[in-house]
Amino acid sequence: MEVFFTFLVFSLSLCLVLSQTVPCDITNSRKTCLLAAGFDDYQLATCSSNSILQQNGFRCENSCTDTCWHLCMVEKFGQINGSVSSN
Repeated sequence: MEVFFTFLVFSLSLCLVLSQTVPCDITNSRKTCLLAAGFDDYQLATCSSNSILQQNGFRCENSCTDTCWHLCMVEKFGQINGSVSSN
């Protein structure tokens, strides 16, 4: 049973690592296209600092990070999941 549990934890950890997207680095990668969790299609995302996002009423989901990807659908429509609009 212990071996199975260890394998399960390892598998879940590996899945989390593999599902991470391109690291957000505001000096190099300002924009990218992401398939974000909760959305049905790829969308434009902008790498931004948490301090700049907070000035505009947004914030990084992970409060322990200085930068994060800001999704187009969140900024333009206030939508945190669902269908991606082509507008």
